[in-house]
Amino acid sequence: MKKIILTVLPAATLAVLNCFAITQYTKGDFTYSYVVGTETARLDKYSGSDSSVHIEDHDHFTLKVGTYPDGLDKFETFHVTGISPGAFRNNKTITSVSWPLRVKAIEGNWAVEGYYQGGAFEGCTNLADIPSLSGITTIGNSAFERCASLKSVVIPSSVTTLSKSAFLGCTGLKTAIVNYSGVLPSGLFAGCTSLESLVLGDGITEIEGAVSYYITGAPRPLSGCNNLKSISLGRGITTIPEDFIYGLSLVERVT
Repeated sequence: MKKIILTVLPAATLAVLNCFAITQYTKGDFTYSYVVGTETARLDKYSGSDSSVHIEDHDHFTLKVGTYPDGLDKFETFHVTGISPGAFRNNKTITSVSWPLRVKAIEGNWAVEGYYQGGAFEGCTNLADIPSLSGITTIGNSAFERCASLKSVVIPSSVTTLSKSAFLGCTGLKTAIVNYSGVLPSGLFAGCTSLESLVLGDGITEIEGAVSYYITGAPRPLSGCNNLKSISLGRGITTIPEDFIYGLSLVERVT
């Protein structure tokens, strides 16, 4: 089943962008979006009820995309490179997921035209097993928010975009290692009430403080992490906000 997502554009613009129309394709429980000529696709929605979902089993598909001048059909193979906002949102059945190495983005989104899409895996409270994030470049807003069954996470150096509240409310999370380079975003581990150990790599250069709440609407990175005992800071951090560990009475060591 295919359907075209139409956007109202001026006629001149539409003529230029016609070849870049986003199209959706559904196969079984998986709905994808793709753009002809890019050979890439995103997983927009999973509608199944399996507890273990293997995206790599459905990581590519071949479709007719046109006709050559000689009348022969033109086909293109699309490979899944990203998981869209809300693709698995509030799926209470899924306990494990795997994705192909081509996947680079685990997306998240606060709202689009008033419609809240949510993070790719937001609210998947029973999701306990995810692949290594090695090779992932984007972890979006609330991408894994309220994934209460996750026990540990390593955010690798391959990540170039790490957004707010990505792991907010992961109440089962016990250890976290962040090797990403950039600013530690607001709300990143907020509400992770079981978190005991946090390691920040040398690439972290700044930590968003409480003032960010008034800008981003998200709390401090560690707000509510009431069981946090150990924080290891990398050499890239030169200034620590006064409120970084505000209210975290069990923290014994910040090195």
